[in-house]
Amino acid sequence: ERNTFIQDFDKRSRAGSGELMEQVRKWKPKAKKFVRKAKK
Repeated sequence: ERNTFIQDFDKRSRAGSGELMEQVRKWKPKAKKFVRKAKK
């Protein structure tokens, strides 16, 4: 479920503004770490 959420977030962020993309770049690594912890 979390993976599809992130993919959906990616699609929305790509359609969004450059400012949103900048936030996603900062947020994405944190999300990946969170997903790894959640899987364990």
